[in-house]
Amino acid sequence: MKSLILILFWFSFGVSQAEVVKLSSKYAKTLYSDLALSNGATAIDNSYLYLAGKGGIYAQNKRFPDGIEKLPLDIKYSKYFSISSLLHDDGRLVMFYLGIDGMYYLCSVNMNGVILSGPKRKHGRGGRILRTKDGLILQAGLYRPLYSTYLDLYDDESGSGPTKQSKRKFKELYQISDAFSLSFYDDSFNLVDSAAILPLKGEAAEAYERLYLTTPLDVSEDGTIFYIDHIDGYTVSELRRPNKTTKQYYIWNENFRPIPKELTKEQAESLNSTSESYSRAYALYTDNTYILTSFVQNQAGGDPPAGPYNIDIITMSGEHVLSMVSSYPVVTEDHENRVFFAISRKGGWLESDELYLVGMTIQDVLNGLAEKRAIDAAIDQYKKLNQE
Repeated sequence: MKSLILILFWFSFGVSQAEVVKLSSKYAKTLYSDLALSNGATAIDNSYLYLAGKGGIYAQNKRFPDGIEKLPLDIKYSKYFSISSLLHDDGRLVMFYLGIDGMYYLCSVNMNGVILSGPKRKHGRGGRILRTKDGLILQAGLYRPLYSTYLDLYDDESGSGPTKQSKRKFKELYQISDAFSLSFYDDSFNLVDSAAILPLKGEAAEAYERLYLTTPLDVSEDGTIFYIDHIDGYTVSELRRPNKTTKQYYIWNENFRPIPKELTKEQAESLNSTSESYSRAYALYTDNTYILTSFVQNQAGGDPPAGPYNIDIITMSGEHVLSMVSSYPVVTEDHENRVFFAISRKGGWLESDELYLVGMTIQDVLNGLAEKRAIDAAIDQYKKLNQE
């Protein structure tokens, strides 16, 4: 029996290497799918994974799956929170979560769980949280600031359904107010800027929001923001602050199924109730040379997508260099710009399922290390070396 089981293993594939990390079963059982780790639910540094979960944030030593602890949070009722995204930021954690009142909040805490700022109510779609070049907190996800105000004033849940006044007022909300996909905050969570305004009003805007689309994004070394907001299909938008100059790079992939720009609510419901009726881009990462994006087809009834996952890579100037189909989703990146795939394996008799993260550079993906056989071989070799 090995006296020390290392959970970090480097698997050689030609000149490339993949980092294999096994997640603790104490965390993995809180997930509903591999893809649940995407959209900002995990952060990685040299030694630890920080994992958002039901009721808290888990810190796991990369080398030891049993070296995991649930970080304390000095927030009332935090054990009931559903934390969906987080940022590990210079000795503190910024998190976005659903509270017990059904509202969403931004909050920052130190590593002992003591509140530094917030909680600040922010009703809207959750998404990846990053620090911009000029020091602001950037959160992705469609946000309509007036929505929570209208909920407070007109959402009457005492009866069997929405009242005539509620229906009228919320129809008005979508006609008079804007939504946007990029929100910029100072460290006190004051909204100081926004971008990627939704160019839809009224029923078309309401229908679009019913599709629950995420906004994949990343920030390059020089501070350029890259994102996909779906309104223009499979298009990477480039945003440079503070003057907000923009460019767009359309990616051609025959498997991508765009949504109509002018939806009715009935059409949106039909799309949501029909599997593989439209594509959802869920990942975007840049290593300052390439941009990797990935999408998956929707599943009916809000079920988590199960793949396959289409992956594309373009250069920083928009030149398309790779399209591939993967069995595994790309769910996060580390501070060295390695992207990580999530792989779930069924456990044996009386054994729990296993969840792995396999990390590599985007150049490694171009070199073939993201092929299923290579990822599976890396995990198999890791397991072989770490058998008791």
